[in-house]
Amino acid sequence: MFIVSHHRMKPAKPRGILAVLVGALVLAQAPMSGLASPVDSSRLTVKVSIPFQRRSFKVSNDVLVVFQRNWADKTKENVELFDRAGERVASLSPLTSVQDAEAMSIWDVAVGRTGPVAMAAVFQDSEGRHAASLLLYDTTGRLLHALNLAPERMIRRLDVDEEGNTWALGETSGVEDPALTPAVFEYDREGKLVGQYVHVVELPPIVADNEERGSGPDALGLTRDGVWLWVPERRALVTFHRDGTHVEIRNIGAPAWTLPAGAVDHIEVVFGGFCALSGGAYVAQATLLAPSSAYSDIYVWREAGGRWKPLLRAGQGGVLVGADADRMVLGRAKPDGPEIEFQWVDVPED
Repeated sequence: MFIVSHHRMKPAKPRGILAVLVGALVLAQAPMSGLASPVDSSRLTVKVSIPFQRRSFKVSNDVLVVFQRNWADKTKENVELFDRAGERVASLSPLTSVQDAEAMSIWDVAVGRTGPVAMAAVFQDSEGRHAASLLLYDTTGRLLHALNLAPERMIRRLDVDEEGNTWALGETSGVEDPALTPAVFEYDREGKLVGQYVHVVELPPIVADNEERGSGPDALGLTRDGVWLWVPERRALVTFHRDGTHVEIRNIGAPAWTLPAGAVDHIEVVFGGFCALSGGAYVAQATLLAPSSAYSDIYVWREAGGRWKPLLRAGQGGVLVGADADRMVLGRAKPDGPEIEFQWVDVPED
């Protein structure tokens, strides 16, 4: 049985992965409070020190986040944060934060403009036991809180609002009672659970094998006064106010694409990188998977027009990793080197 640990970082006697989470974070020269102001650059290359090729990356409140999802090396950091000037501001080793943990999987990382750095992870000990956790770091690099989460609250996606509260999208697949299981959780800066919103039963169900089962949102984000969820299997956009009211579900459909020459009829469509731009627009990367090939494009959907519009062929500038006001952000890692290129691309009006 996993025991919740909710505390500020302080010296503690080793008590194992099942009891206490204590943090160790290595800063690279400067605390996050020294982030540079955003620069007016459409293209930026950062040099990472994480020694591997399969990296995940995203943009979160002007911070570029690079991390390896699956990790089992306590001697090296597997999360790095960069500012908009391309300067590394922090290197994190969350695996060393958990006593007796032998491996970990990172589900998501989000950064507030004034903190915290929120990380959703699952740790594994030598006996194969798992602990789903939410880690909160402050802007000087200290691990303030490490929470063990109940299985029904395992986190898929994160965002941090202007007050420093962490919003978390819980894992909704396979829940026992959708009527009693919230989909979204809100934590304050102290790591205290302060809100639970939109029960799973309120979300659009997924139909599989002629039976309805719990829906599965795969993206979460914040607008100026609200929260949005993306349910890719149903092509549904869910929005609600930050107090949990005014839940609205819109089936916005899927882009109308043209199959490339030689493509077969049997394909699967996978959405990735779904994110919100300012002004009520959303962008997403749609990948068409065929038995022997894949085709990927980036599209925009606007509330005003209510339709998807193609923007560019994915791969021309990288994969979609986030949004910055009215611009989308693309990322591309070089397979034979430590550089990752980020590009800010304007999204034209209809």
